[in-house]
Amino acid sequence: MTLGPSDRTTLKDSAKFVADFIQHSMNLAIFKRGVCTDKKFLPVDYNGGRVMALRSRKIKPYFSIAMGNLQRWLVQRKVSKVSLLFHSSEVSKETIERWDFNIEPLYENDQNCTSNKLLVKIRSEIHEVLREINALDEILPGIEQSGLFNVFIHLNGSAEFHDIIALNEYQAGYHDYLEVKNAETMDLKGISTGVHKVSVQIYYKANENVGPRRSQTGLFLVTFR
Repeated sequence: MTLGPSDRTTLKDSAKFVADFIQHSMNLAIFKRGVCTDKKFLPVDYNGGRVMALRSRKIKPYFSIAMGNLQRWLVQRKVSKVSLLFHSSEVSKETIERWDFNIEPLYENDQNCTSNKLLVKIRSEIHEVLREINALDEILPGIEQSGLFNVFIHLNGSAEFHDIIALNEYQAGYHDYLEVKNAETMDLKGISTGVHKVSVQIYYKANENVGPRRSQTGLFLVTFR
């Protein structure tokens, strides 16, 4: 983002803020939860610091398509939630953990809406969420390094047929596997751009350690200027 500290955030600016925040939060969650091996990640610049991001040639296009659609649908007010699903195996597709990024528009149906919320405040809220995610591997039970995850975008009633077709290109077959059985819930901090509000919830299996924890050091550094 190139916004100055006193610039106003437009609807399109906010959609990009939210899509970037969700993408980097999901990347960090996948990394910290040990779903994929460390060698599939590399540090990238985001929000004034360095965060871990998937570098797989197979996975990066998947994220690009999903987040490109998300940004467009946010502008069109068609998205209610984005879910990150961790699965136990490709055979069962059982979801053992789900991260929900709940999206609430803070404006009426006005494509020209803006917010004067300071950029430094938005970045600070993003920073706090990333810090929480970074610490969660010491709180949540360990999960298997299966490499199996899925991103599920929830469209609302204003979505059109071609939107649903676009979604099915990369998330077909997982509609019946959204729920985490016997789940506990954890709320993280959220962010607000003044145009959109995003809250974060995690659904996880609390009473069963599905896999070993892994030791990680020096994984996430962030500084503000």
